[in-house]
Amino acid sequence: MRKEADTMDNGIFEKFRKETYVAEDGYTMPYRLYIPDDYDCGEEYPLVFFLHGAGERGDDNEKQLAIGIRHMFWEGSPAYRSIIVAPQCACDKRWVDIDWDYGVFNRKQVKETRELQTAMTILKEVMEFCNVDRDRVYVTGISMGGYGTFDALARHGSWFAAGVPVCGGCDPETDAKANKRIPLWMFHGSADTTVPPVGSRLMYANIRSMGGDKVRYTEYSGMNHGIWDNAYSDREMVLWMFAQSRYERRIQAEKRARQKKAAAVAGGIGVAAVAAAV
Repeated sequence: MRKEADTMDNGIFEKFRKETYVAEDGYTMPYRLYIPDDYDCGEEYPLVFFLHGAGERGDDNEKQLAIGIRHMFWEGSPAYRSIIVAPQCACDKRWVDIDWDYGVFNRKQVKETRELQTAMTILKEVMEFCNVDRDRVYVTGISMGGYGTFDALARHGSWFAAGVPVCGGCDPETDAKANKRIPLWMFHGSADTTVPPVGSRLMYANIRSMGGDKVRYTEYSGMNHGIWDNAYSDREMVLWMFAQSRYERRIQAEKRARQKKAAAVAGGIGVAAVAAAV
């Protein structure tokens, strides 16, 4: 999708550590890790999980940072006070193994790729050894990574406080049902011929029709595929993302789980009374 990569010109590039994940069978995935300069072991930090586009694939462990996300760093930006994980997908692989040309697909016919599974494993490991505020973990990605963002939210939505898919594609029916409670801000160009905006448009419409009030959609009129710098330069989006928390959603999910467990223990007798007491 993206053929050329810009250079990171704000100096943040050098602050990302180079790491490599190695699976038991020898499968590897490089990734970059940003940790604040004044990282304090007694403090918890929000985390941004970034999935790059097709043009940044490889094994150099550099290109995945070249575009888009660098614009999140401006004087006073909360990005400086966050942890960022940016894995790199191999040249011949994809975060989601589908045809990009349509902007929509049927998720039931698509298995989770090893690439996304591995990226999620990397995220899990970082969350275990860094002080991460688990209620403030965000996923965002560009183009191929926009597809990956939708996929991660659909399959692992309980991990994330919010998602920001940029010029990506989705299953607008299945994903809307999965994401209607998750704060979501989508970006697309109205004239995108690489990944048509139909998926983003339908996703927004479907979530709204289900009563979802945490979804936002920005469509850049007349713009084609390369909108990532516009999206990540949007300071309102950056501030919005870092303001999201899954705390209330997590509390409600834990309450429902306790009610379900109480109902099972009660054996179906007096379920309402047991649930009300939880």
